Amino acid sequence: MRPRNQNIHELVRKNLFREDLYYRLNVIPIDIPPLRQRTLDIIPLSVHFLQVYNQMYKLDKVLTKEALHVLEGYHWPGNVRELQNMIERLVVTAREEHISARDVLSNLYESKPRDQEKKPIVREIIPLKEAVEEVETQLISLALQKYGTAAKVAQILGVSPATLSRRMQKLLS
Repeated sequence: MRPRNQNIHELVRKNLFREDLYYRLNVIPIDIPPLRQRTLDIIPLSVHFLQVYNQMYKLDKVLTKEALHVLEGYHWPGNVRELQNMIERLVVTAREEHISARDVLSNLYESKPRDQEKKPIVREIIPLKEAVEEVETQLISLALQKYGTAAKVAQILGVSPATLSRRMQKLLS
């Protein structure tokens, strides 16, 4: 089992980490905020990773402007490593030379394909919870296709970005 991140200063205070080693490591403290707080870094990092993976796989894929906007609007809980993995996945799996917003959206938010043309039509009585989940799924999918970013979708649907993210994760599980 991998140890969780811990406060080294606190470990030194509790004599669980060598003080001399702490001071060797703590010469210049570097605080790197998470990627979601550095949205200006998302596009340059995406372009960099795209070049790396194009070279590695001997391909010539291109991210469309819309695809970059979708990447920029995502909250990246896995930070730079998640972005790097996403770009590699897009390079390898995109069928066309131009990686579209639709490619990005399907990789970010869909773990299994959904019938995009499916519309809710009430023909029989079903549990309300199931009906609400189906409508919610369709609303989120349509809004993502139309507006491209999770932040804009959250605003349009009148929910917080965190709520939208939780709903998307729930719908995909």
